[in-house]
Amino acid sequence: AEIEDAITNNPSLRYFLTQERVAESEIALARAESRNQWQFSAGLRRFEATDDYGVVARVSVPLGGSQRNQGRISALTAEQSLYQSESRATVIELKTQLFILYQELQHARHISGALAGRIIPRLERALAETQKAYQLGKYTYLDWVSIQQELLDARLALIDVGLTSQLNAIEIERLTGQSLSASREEK
Repeated sequence: AEIEDAITNNPSLRYFLTQERVAESEIALARAESRNQWQFSAGLRRFEATDDYGVVARVSVPLGGSQRNQGRISALTAEQSLYQSESRATVIELKTQLFILYQELQHARHISGALAGRIIPRLERALAETQKAYQLGKYTYLDWVSIQQELLDARLALIDVGLTSQLNAIEIERLTGQSLSASREEK
């Protein structure tokens, strides 16, 4: 749950949240512009022909009432809803990826523990006993080499599982933006 909560730091999710806030600001601006804004101006004018001065005043009243920017507001609201939907879809996609990666990481750790704790030590004992039996002539060279090969295969599998575990941990850290080792230390 702690790792899942860290998804909010993902850059692709932050992009949609930022775009949603931008759309919200544009909606507020369009609503402000749709209000009737009367404009007043005044000035002084000189008439050259009669060498006279006059006072000029101007009043501007926009027409259309409060419905002036309704189309733009509707379009921006739809755009904001699109960003919200894409944000929710991205969260679901990221949580799904995170769940899969976490399960693969747990599985790799389980296999690693089984290989290092049970299988490889047993194969090492079997190799030592097979080598003794081979030296006494009880086993053939093929038996001894096959146990060596099984031990090498198990060690190679341990390396592969360790690599898979590291790659999954790196991918989880990339998705969440936080270190797995730091979250373990906090516990």
